[in-house]
Amino acid sequence: MQRPDNEIIRGFLKGNNNDYATIAGWVKEVVSHVLFADNDTKEDVVSDTVCELLKGLQEGKFRHTSSLKTYAQTIARYKSIDAIRSRKRAQKYMQLLGNESSTSEDPPDVFRDEDEFYLLDRILNLIDPQCVRIWKMIHLEQLAYKEIAARTGLTEGAVKTRVSRCKEKALAIRGTIE
Repeated sequence: MQRPDNEIIRGFLKGNNNDYATIAGWVKEVVSHVLFADNDTKEDVVSDTVCELLKGLQEGKFRHTSSLKTYAQTIARYKSIDAIRSRKRAQKYMQLLGNESSTSEDPPDVFRDEDEFYLLDRILNLIDPQCVRIWKMIHLEQLAYKEIAARTGLTEGAVKTRVSRCKEKALAIRGTIE
């Protein structure tokens, strides 16, 4: 017989291996049925789901309106969908690059470029939306700090500080998903 959800949550939050294995097993039940291009993506989805569960449970987001298993598997489904969409965006981006630039046809280079895009897409999905907004203004709209400050209502110095902090956050996220 399965232990009560509250016990599993307490153990999971304390780092109990058995409770981690229980939750990760529920997540893997969902992810194993999704057709991903490679096992690394499956492992990434499991890892992202478990991290989100940890964060959500720490923040008290689980409302106990369903079982913990249902909650975990619902998050796994959404993370799987996000991964599929991200991969499709990467493929579309790579097709655009192929049509507009002279990217290498050497398979390792193509895969490295796609993996780098996939990594960037994952970082942008995990980082604070304010960082994404500022980066879009800098890199896509090519605005100067002064123009960004005017749009956001921040001082120019605050924009520079925020950009620096966003970069630090992105590097920290990259370190956890590589």
